[in-house]
Amino acid sequence: MHVIYIRHENLSAGTRTLKPDIYGSELASDLKIVSKNIFTKYKGNALSSVKFTDFISKNEICDFYITGADAVACVKSTCYNLRKANFGVNVLSDCITSYDKRKIDEMLRYYESKGSKIISLNDLLPNHIFEARKHY
Repeated sequence: MHVIYIRHENLSAGTRTLKPDIYGSELASDLKIVSKNIFTKYKGNALSSVKFTDFISKNEICDFYITGADAVACVKSTCYNLRKANFGVNVLSDCITSYDKRKIDEMLRYYESKGSKIISLNDLLPNHIFEARKHY
């Protein structure tokens, strides 16, 4: 399984948030980085990153497990566009957040209405641990 990180940089004139190379544009300091698969996007949808889409094409990735910090914007746009492109999308319900946490349940219903599966991290981990053990 490839672990992928998507950074968002805002290049729009007049905005002060998520500017390249300033505080707030980096990955979270307490995030444990386990791969070098770090891609930068400039729009909400992760598929807007050409390097990311090249990576998933090259590695023949067709299913995604989504986590994220902005359930009502970037996560929403990425899930919608992945499904529109016929990718399998699994949203880890306990691994997303939002500036307005009251909207998370609404977003989970939205993701599901667009064809995403809603699972928890615990639903995911035992299956992959079991699968990894079968190979030894």
